[in-house]
Amino acid sequence: WKAGLGSTLSERHGYLNAPIIKDRRSVLLAGRQSLGTRFQTPTLQSYTTKIFQSSRITAQNDTVRAGKATKAQESHFSDWNVKIMARPLDQLQMSFNYLSNQNDFSYQLVRPRKALTLTDYINYQGSALRADMRWSFTEHWATSLAFQEARYRYVYTLSQQYNEDNQYQLDQKNTVSDKTFKWSNSFQPDTSVQVQIGTEFNLKQVGLYFDEKIANNGGLQFEDTPIGGFTSLYGIVHINKPRYLVNLGLRGTNYHELSDWNFSPRLTLSLPLAEKWRLEAGTGTFFQYINQHENIQ
Repeated sequence: WKAGLGSTLSERHGYLNAPIIKDRRSVLLAGRQSLGTRFQTPTLQSYTTKIFQSSRITAQNDTVRAGKATKAQESHFSDWNVKIMARPLDQLQMSFNYLSNQNDFSYQLVRPRKALTLTDYINYQGSALRADMRWSFTEHWATSLAFQEARYRYVYTLSQQYNEDNQYQLDQKNTVSDKTFKWSNSFQPDTSVQVQIGTEFNLKQVGLYFDEKIANNGGLQFEDTPIGGFTSLYGIVHINKPRYLVNLGLRGTNYHELSDWNFSPRLTLSLPLAEKWRLEAGTGTFFQYINQHENIQ
């Protein structure tokens, strides 16, 4: 077992690595967190100042330095990671990974002579998880199942108050959700050839919320959450010979909402010319969609 705790001028952190059963089951926990909104160290204040440099927030600091206003600034961040690995049988490997992080920032400017209060609040949250299972039928044939999910959420709020009455309020929220289920198979007919075939289903959702309120003048509100579904089939052949290395692949993706197929062939070639020299070439056609995760490990 291994464990540790520590702290810097801006955050505290810790980890635990627990091999429950040697070579069979293990758990890893790790995380860190800012020292708290009540204890805003100079290091943390400098960090948040750099984030918002050349923005309206830092421009307001000129008013504070001139003695015309006061400010209250708070920031907080945290991230956590969990990883569980299990091997109940020699042929079966399983793992679970989860990562979460969050950032909060608030800034308030008060100008007593004008009875004006400006408040900015920003919140960011992100998370990702992956669960997979691999079964080896033989030494040369294995199949695997995997599920991945990634989420992103951004919230921004701005308010302006005169004499404690709200004159302007802006609420904005952006979200992205990305889920993938994947099934793949790996074959190795001989030591120099490896074949991979598989399929995956992907569901993406993007959200936008915008709400603006202006005193005595109405406002504007907008909300939309489009969804996209994708099904892909792919095949890859790796050929590793002493005199050359070839990777040949083909991927077909169906965009459900458009009933459209896109095909992506690709080819790479590597030739050793001398002990320290190698010639490589590649070509392909690629289609890229919005993506919140790759291979979460």
